[in-house]
Amino acid sequence: MSKKGHIVVSDLRVGLRYTAVVVADAQSDRVGNSHIDESCGLAATLIHEEIGSECPVSLIQSELFTGKRIHELFSSLSLSEKLHRAIMLATCNGVINFEVQRNFHNRESNHNQNRKGSSVALVGKKSAIPFKGKKVGMVGFFEPLVPNILKRASSFGIVENHLAKHRAIDQKIKRLPSLKELEDFETVILTATSLINNTFDEAISYCRDSYVVVMGPSAPLLPEIFKEYPQVKNISGRHIKNVDKTLEVVSQGGGTPMFKEYTDKVEILL
Repeated sequence: MSKKGHIVVSDLRVGLRYTAVVVADAQSDRVGNSHIDESCGLAATLIHEEIGSECPVSLIQSELFTGKRIHELFSSLSLSEKLHRAIMLATCNGVINFEVQRNFHNRESNHNQNRKGSSVALVGKKSAIPFKGKKVGMVGFFEPLVPNILKRASSFGIVENHLAKHRAIDQKIKRLPSLKELEDFETVILTATSLINNTFDEAISYCRDSYVVVMGPSAPLLPEIFKEYPQVKNISGRHIKNVDKTLEVVSQGGGTPMFKEYTDKVEILL
């Protein structure tokens, strides 16, 4: 990939559930014609936390962001706004996914080593997250993992402010009143949206001796980001393999279940 100063924003969508940013190599003659020369990143929009009933477009300046270089985009945004942080994180994830694409573009198997020695793998039905016999805590609600955790873990607790919108929660799951409760858990699944709503540092401070997994489509698949957090042992995110279809889902307010077939789940073991 050429210097990051040559990366431009070629598309930006702010959906009701996710924000997507497509970045492209401005120096490439094949921009828009090869997936290796453009990349897409996602981040949760968190509309319910940020704006309530206010239209989200009012949080974005009137100028169009497409065609801007990344530093120009970031200079137009404010870290004080969750929606702006979502756009920034989605942009960063788009740039990071250039490297992820290169890791898998010519792969001969479903497992690779990156240049830092971290294990990078596509995830099928089996994940490397330790659940068996463990006290498992979860920040956010990753419903597909719940049956496996209940079957294998010794106990299971969730910190989530919006459980009411989910289906009935199994009585075996303990609802945790605060992030401080995470001190009692050996394995912690931490939603990557904590990077957007500024709860990551607090949550990780209670997980000093835990095996922490940063999970979700917002998760940046770059080990260096978490080098100051040795308890983070696993980054579980999404690599977008069909940009156009993912943008369509985001634009129509869809979430993870709808773009699963257009993405690969990737785990990086640190």
